[in-house]
Amino acid sequence: MVNALQEVLFIISRPFRSLFSHEKSVIPKILQEDELVASFIKGRFNKSIGLLVATNQRLIFIDKKPLWGLKVVDFYNKKVSSIVYETFLLTGSLYITAENEKATIDFVRKRELIAFAEDLKSRIFS
Repeated sequence: MVNALQEVLFIISRPFRSLFSHEKSVIPKILQEDELVASFIKGRFNKSIGLLVATNQRLIFIDKKPLWGLKVVDFYNKKVSSIVYETFLLTGSLYITAENEKATIDFVRKRELIAFAEDLKSRIFS
């Protein structure tokens, strides 16, 4: 559960973190040949701040450090069984269940979260 102070501190520090954000630059290297990006949001997953990219085939969380490393976690759309979101004052959390794995992406801007989650639900579950 996110408290109000964490939420405000996260939003305030967002412009500073953007200076060191390199996730978008690695998207072309990670995509498969016939994969297309539908949308993306910034948030925190497993204590890593990065980018959640929705494609026509999978959800990909990317955390690219400026100089040292890359973390990529993906969930194939056909294995996703539920998408739930919860909003707070300024941000929200997205909960994804794929087979027996659960992922929480939190500290996503509220407006971006709602649009992303609803679009994702309509594409995956229609």
